[in-house]
Amino acid sequence: ALYPKDKETHKTSAQLFIDVSAEGVKYGLWIGSELKQRIKGEVEDIEIITNVEDFSFSKVEKKLVDVFDKFKELNYSEQNNEVSTQEAKKPEISVDFDKTLRLENLFFEDEEILLKRISTALKSGKHIILIGPPGTGKTKLAKEICKSYGVEYEMVTAMSDWSTYDTIGGYKPDINGTLFFDEGVFLRLFKDKNSKTLTNKWLIIDEINRADIDKAFGALFSVITGQKVILSFKTKEGENIVIRPQEGDDDIYPTDHEYIVPRDFRIIGTMNTFDKTSLYEMSYAFMRRFAFIPVTIPKNIDGELVDKYLKIWGIEDRSINNINLKEGLAKVWEITNRYRKIGPGIIEDVARYVSIEGDYTSAVILYILPQFEGLLENEIKNFVEELCQSEIGDFTKQKEKLKDFVSDFFGISF
Repeated sequence: ALYPKDKETHKTSAQLFIDVSAEGVKYGLWIGSELKQRIKGEVEDIEIITNVEDFSFSKVEKKLVDVFDKFKELNYSEQNNEVSTQEAKKPEISVDFDKTLRLENLFFEDEEILLKRISTALKSGKHIILIGPPGTGKTKLAKEICKSYGVEYEMVTAMSDWSTYDTIGGYKPDINGTLFFDEGVFLRLFKDKNSKTLTNKWLIIDEINRADIDKAFGALFSVITGQKVILSFKTKEGENIVIRPQEGDDDIYPTDHEYIVPRDFRIIGTMNTFDKTSLYEMSYAFMRRFAFIPVTIPKNIDGELVDKYLKIWGIEDRSINNINLKEGLAKVWEITNRYRKIGPGIIEDVARYVSIEGDYTSAVILYILPQFEGLLENEIKNFVEELCQSEIGDFTKQKEKLKDFVSDFFGISF
């Protein structure tokens, strides 16, 4: 990249640019990241050749001649030089934790307490894990938190075979067999590939305890505890990859081999209460960096409560099988919770099915009974009997269908 020698750095300059890599050849006019912040609307003028047969030096020469006037204009126009590097607009990486958290299309019984716990934990520098039964809206809540604070986010689902290659990155061969460092999902959160400026995307990890987190986080775990980490991986220029926490307000332009974790970066994890003892355990050192926030189901389930959810879901309450939908759903939810706690998300699935087909039995088979894995045989039998004794006549009519599914799915004989 060629730029005028009187410029402080290539970041404040327009550049005559050529890049040769395994992906092809790029050449033309490139605009440095800091200059780009000051001259909104200007874009690079770059040609890309991916087929070696199409390449010639004469094409490069012609392109650089074509962009040369623009190169001079961007570097020396009076307007662009009025604003100093210090005054250039910095990337938005800070978060206003004093904002009031607001939720759309979500309803929680103790919403005020829940949001206060979340905002206080995040403001005090903690990452958070939302923990509760299936269907309580933990994943939707995580997205709403990011939206309310105005931050971008990346969402991933934890996997049992996660390693630092997936999260931090590692060597990967290009088409010529040459190894290069390929960023993992975490490092992609912290740097804009084009402008090379610091970015602050939050990370949502769904079902966080399904991964061996201490192994998968690796170096990032050390960084979020305030330590600088030098990886064994090197860039094409031979420099070791460095991950470190943000140190100052002007610390927003990492070098090519650096990844800076912003001060206001947060991780939001979700965890089902059913999984907390059966899957990977987290070390106490890791858990200390997180606040565990319960996302519970409502204590008092009745038709009035379900009616509020139906309005949020956009489902009309009407009589189905001689019972109002809100009353039928409340009864199913109440009976289910005696054996296994489930959140409104699963009841929404039941509601949508019943409102279309009018078939409570099939809805329970599709969405509720699979949640009963691990319950005792007599508990599942009692659940079926309670449904059939309820005022929802559909269960009595289709009792044999319900028993047949339970027999096949759980190996239980009636």
